[in-house]
Amino acid sequence: MAKMLLLFKGLYEGFGKFGKFISSLINFVLLFVVFIVGIGLVSVIAKIAGKKFLDMGKSKKKSTYWENSIIGERNREDFYRPF
Repeated sequence: MAKMLLLFKGLYEGFGKFGKFISSLINFVLLFVVFIVGIGLVSVIAKIAGKKFLDMGKSKKKSTYWENSIIGERNREDFYRPF
């Protein structure tokens, strides 16, 4: 009887480790595919279109990189579509 319990305990631990390995492998593969298709494809399309999402370049013409904000009265419609 003790050998049967030891066998089932070993099988339980083995299947648990196997399940964790398979879930890690599937997560890696899915995240890799999402990264390549999502981020990579958007990056390639943006480079072809010439789109720059962040202005990271330095300019010797500018004395500061601060952006001026609009201060004052604004229309109510301006708040509905801020971007």
